[in-house]
Amino acid sequence: MPLLSNRDSEMARPRESTDEQLIAAAAHVISARGRGGMTFAAVAAEAGVAVGTLAHRFGSKRRLLLAVARSGAASVPAAFAAAAAAHPRDPTRAVAEALAGMVATVADPGEVAHHVGFLELDLRDPEFGALAVAHARAVRQAIADLLGDEVLARRVKALYDGTLIGWALEPDGPLADAVRRDVLALLA
Repeated sequence: MPLLSNRDSEMARPRESTDEQLIAAAAHVISARGRGGMTFAAVAAEAGVAVGTLAHRFGSKRRLLLAVARSGAASVPAAFAAAAAAHPRDPTRAVAEALAGMVATVADPGEVAHHVGFLELDLRDPEFGALAVAHARAVRQAIADLLGDEVLARRVKALYDGTLIGWALEPDGPLADAVRRDVLALLA
């Protein structure tokens, strides 16, 4: 077996940060600074990696933003599965907890505003729009799967969306508590 040169051994090193960790760092920066404030430098600082790492893995800000958007829809089934496992005999509670969990890290109305700002991109750009639709459908389908009712799932999803905006305008306690309260009230 031939010996590895220094260059070969550097190339064979495992990645120090996974794509998922970098995407999570980008999502955190978007929450804190908005889409316009998400730069490779800001994400690299958040993730503790070099800017070149992001450039190498994602190539452009657009591709990183698409990865963040793609991860949103992909995370929905696990969030609802965990809530269903925690509340196996109470689908109403499972739905409320899954939706509350999806916003558990949102600390202030500015973060909601930054996510709503992302909606502009979703509405203007077909590639982002398709991912936004996939996310919305995944949430609605996960609700329907737990409740066994498509019409009710649409109402719960609409209430959830409205609660996010209403809380951003008039925050009263943590957003997750507002979501949980409103969903449970609707489903009571």
